[in-house]
Amino acid sequence: MARPLRIQYAGAWYHVMNRGAQRQQIFRDDRDYQAFLTLLDETHRMWKVEVHAYCLMPNHYHLLLHTPIANLSRVMRHINGVYTQRFNLKWKRDAQLFRGRFKAILVEEEGYLDELVRYIHLNAVKAGFVRAAGQYMWSSYPYYLGRAGGRPACLVTDFVLRRYGKRLNKARRGLVAFTASGVPEVLQKMLEGKKWPSILGSEIYSDWIERNYIPKVTDREVVYYPRGDVQLTIKQAVDALCTVAGMPWPVIKEARRGGDVIWRKFAILALRKELGLTYDKIARSVVAPGSG
Repeated sequence: MARPLRIQYAGAWYHVMNRGAQRQQIFRDDRDYQAFLTLLDETHRMWKVEVHAYCLMPNHYHLLLHTPIANLSRVMRHINGVYTQRFNLKWKRDAQLFRGRFKAILVEEEGYLDELVRYIHLNAVKAGFVRAAGQYMWSSYPYYLGRAGGRPACLVTDFVLRRYGKRLNKARRGLVAFTASGVPEVLQKMLEGKKWPSILGSEIYSDWIERNYIPKVTDREVVYYPRGDVQLTIKQAVDALCTVAGMPWPVIKEARRGGDVIWRKFAILALRKELGLTYDKIARSVVAPGSG
């Protein structure tokens, strides 16, 4: 079986999880939980990685990471390796702690980040440890709500909160309402599966990743997660394409030969897949005649 893809680039977002070998506890007491958070702070200082959400459970952890530097693998080797050493030294053991290679999904920020923040913060509720996410002290959610002091240095909360409003109280109310609405069933089932996909994002994002960072992405390695009521307009799709291509729309639209023609073909594909436009509608609206 092929190993999951490890796609790394500066500014990437990841949902990361690892579990204890044979489902053994990786946190035996409060000091273990605190030691892991201390390690995250150390890793943040060393490798610049940001933690935007976390939930530490007795036999596994969930992290939402942002990597300003393309260094996820290096970061996770440090976290899992150093924590194992310290855990074994404390508990006088000499054995593997984690089940193996960590799981990681590369996440498209727009449309998907909020879903994973909610999923991570509701983990303890789903497991039956608490009735409300804000009651679980070993997740980042109490810090989002302003109910805990001594926030870990690695934890960034304002980025997500700003997505719910400019004023802090309004943003927190929006986050609470969104979290309370629960995790969509399709996402819950996917993240509970044995094999995670490599990418969680739209087709446009996945195509961008494929062109820039990997030679090929198979259908089994990508999940196109539905965005609910989020719908791009034609202008938004065209603007995004021009940004990625680095060229104005008239050049893309009129391309007939040479290297630019690939962007015209991609425009047609994106407008059909993302917006469901017919070839005729594309030709009449934004793409030059003869695009079919």
